[in-house]
Amino acid sequence: MKNRPIAIILLFSFLQMGSRMPVQKKIIKLDLNPLFMERGVKGGLVILDAKNNTYTIYNEAQVYRQRSPASTFKIVNTLIALETGIASDTGFTLPWDSVRRPVVAWNRDQTLRSAFQSSCVWYYQEIARRIGTKQMQFRIDAFQYGNADISNGADLFWIFGKLRISPMQQVDFLQKLHTRQLGLSDRTYNVCRQVMLADSNAQYTLRAKTGMGDGKKPAGWYVGYFETADNVYYFANCISPVSKTSEHFLQDRKDIVFLAMKQLGFLKP
Repeated sequence: MKNRPIAIILLFSFLQMGSRMPVQKKIIKLDLNPLFMERGVKGGLVILDAKNNTYTIYNEAQVYRQRSPASTFKIVNTLIALETGIASDTGFTLPWDSVRRPVVAWNRDQTLRSAFQSSCVWYYQEIARRIGTKQMQFRIDAFQYGNADISNGADLFWIFGKLRISPMQQVDFLQKLHTRQLGLSDRTYNVCRQVMLADSNAQYTLRAKTGMGDGKKPAGWYVGYFETADNVYYFANCISPVSKTSEHFLQDRKDIVFLAMKQLGFLKP
């Protein structure tokens, strides 16, 4: 896209999720339709500029629409596993059960770090079973995570169950995670930061997680945050194919975030 999108800035007050006091925030509605349509996808994107207390959103209806978190829930699962002592550190290992699964990277012993990076379902199912429904529900309620509904299925509720979260809620949760407002130990936050590390260079450090929800049309998530020298940018992107899923769909959910960040001037071109 050659032309910078036209932004409409709306100023309003609302009760930030997890806050006790109303916080004045800016909302910037951004026209990124060409960026999505040229990839044959639709969806909603939120980017929160923490320093300037400003949300930039594309497609307001989708930004507030709740969907299954899919594998982005592995962030929460990791936090709870660490805080409860189920997992000790990034190297906490579970042995492979010798069942061959379609993702080659899953067919081996997994550490907390490798399971997060490869989005290994069987590993996190076992983690969830060890945490138990009671403790899982208690923590999710405390985090105010989405609709907090884990009522059906102890070890797959984040994919096939009733748990739902919107891109806006994802961003608010990530901000509470980064600013350590979830009531967890410093050690839990520190280890989770290591697990979430996706990239680090001279311009930024990126901590993020992908997700892929099943359904009539796949929902592709990319959530996380960029730490720069003087700011933090939280983001949540959730896309679905307009018609047929393209072979680039998995990469599109990431590329859209990077392109939007560059268009906004948050990252260098």
